[in-house]
Amino acid sequence: MSRHPLLDIQQLTVQFYGHKQPVINAVSLQINAGETLGLAGASGSGKSLTALAVMDLLPTSCQRQGHIQFKGQALSQMKPRQWRRLRGATMAMVFQEPMSALNPVQTIGRQISEMLLLHSRLSRLQRHQQLLQLLNEVQLDADLSNRYPHELSGGQKQRAVIAMAVAGRPDLLICDEPTTALDVPTQQQIIQLLKNLQQKYGMAMLFISHDLAVMAQVADRIAVMQAGQIVETATTEILIKQPKTDYSRRLLAAAGIKTLANIHPRHEQPPLLQINNLTVRFKQTISLFQNHTFTAVDQVNLAIMPGQIIGLVGESGSGKTTLGRCLVGLQTPACGEILYKGNPLAANRQAKKRIQMIFQDPYASLNPQRTIRQSLAEPLNIHGLFKQKSQREQRLAALLRQVDLDSSALPRYPHQFSGGQRQRIAIARALACEPELLICDEAVTALDVLVQQQVVTLLKKLVEKNHLSLLFISHDIALVSGFAHYLAVMQNGRLIEQGQSRDIIQQPQHSYSQLLINSIPRLESTA
Repeated sequence: MSRHPLLDIQQLTVQFYGHKQPVINAVSLQINAGETLGLAGASGSGKSLTALAVMDLLPTSCQRQGHIQFKGQALSQMKPRQWRRLRGATMAMVFQEPMSALNPVQTIGRQISEMLLLHSRLSRLQRHQQLLQLLNEVQLDADLSNRYPHELSGGQKQRAVIAMAVAGRPDLLICDEPTTALDVPTQQQIIQLLKNLQQKYGMAMLFISHDLAVMAQVADRIAVMQAGQIVETATTEILIKQPKTDYSRRLLAAAGIKTLANIHPRHEQPPLLQINNLTVRFKQTISLFQNHTFTAVDQVNLAIMPGQIIGLVGESGSGKTTLGRCLVGLQTPACGEILYKGNPLAANRQAKKRIQMIFQDPYASLNPQRTIRQSLAEPLNIHGLFKQKSQREQRLAALLRQVDLDSSALPRYPHQFSGGQRQRIAIARALACEPELLICDEAVTALDVLVQQQVVTLLKKLVEKNHLSLLFISHDIALVSGFAHYLAVMQNGRLIEQGQSRDIIQQPQHSYSQLLINSIPRLESTA
């Protein structure tokens, strides 16, 4: 470490009013000019709060102790006017969810120009020229400057946020989970973009992530955070090769690709679900007098066997979720057929309860105004199952036991649970009607890597115990290939390749499958 780090955090402690335990406890970190420090840890470990403390953006419900110096200046002594000059100029932040950082009613160009107006003395013409240069640097077409955030893809929105962050040429860029919400190829593009910008401008970076495989591609050093404390700090190479703590080893074990064992379920039986030439189209309004038809799913054929786990993978917008929604009746196909045990699914109401869906966001899929008891009982009410109160209570308790929760959860509300616990409750609700096929739509994307592994292990156990089939939709081919028997790869609405997981991972035939696999962050490549 140099004698005078760019950012020097000493004994930072953050505690919410009314709570006995601090959420950040005596954290000390240093970042040198031009260096990238990775801050790793599971959700709730205090990573994001540490970043917010540096930016003086902590909520008013908490108090801060300790010392933070930036370029030799004590941040605690700065006045609001000084903070306004500092944020976005010499210190900037890129948040996890770009949509929350962008104004939905302003164009991308106007929002980037606003940063230039605040942090430079350029003329209007010079600001426009600088805007075009920034768009070029983050690899966005100039015509996108006239578009609104909702008209951009996730990767394009994140590029726009990065352009806003670097507009003031900051000395320190804080990136809080900047790639978590993106598919794997886009994730790699954003990582490379950040590395290029850092090299061009000589910025230091604080890169926050729960995924060590991603972090290892950008970080010079890594600090591992657990329960509000720094438990280990080392160079990236040393931490990957010789982690000192069990927690670091668990994070490493959850990162990167997991090779699938040769598991081949019996296929003597006919398919549980057969999808034939399924096509889904949407009408898009271009103007008052002009419509455009967009094909989201294009002539897809897929068979799901009893007891089989199929991973449906592809980038965002490839049609994966739309296909899954068709299988549970939430989307009507334009043509094609779905057969359940050889019979048309559309006309079989009883069959529909045998196919259940688990959605991506456990925070949104549970009604915040209903107790867990009410949420779990809803499918039983709809289908007239377990009508007696005593039988119903026993059933609800049994459902929670299946997902490793106890009946004490029944009278509580969703906000009283962690993300992983909420997803377990969502799984329990999906099991209420004893389904034969579970469809998981990005069911672990919103969770950190350690909780992801716990939920995946639970799903595998349920598949085996309850003799379920599982269609697991994800953009993370590394995660899916670790437990799926079979992989189906989607691109632009079409199934371009399908086969045994091991075959596709080791010998992909389609160039897009090769791109997905080559984009997987691998820890061994950083050693």
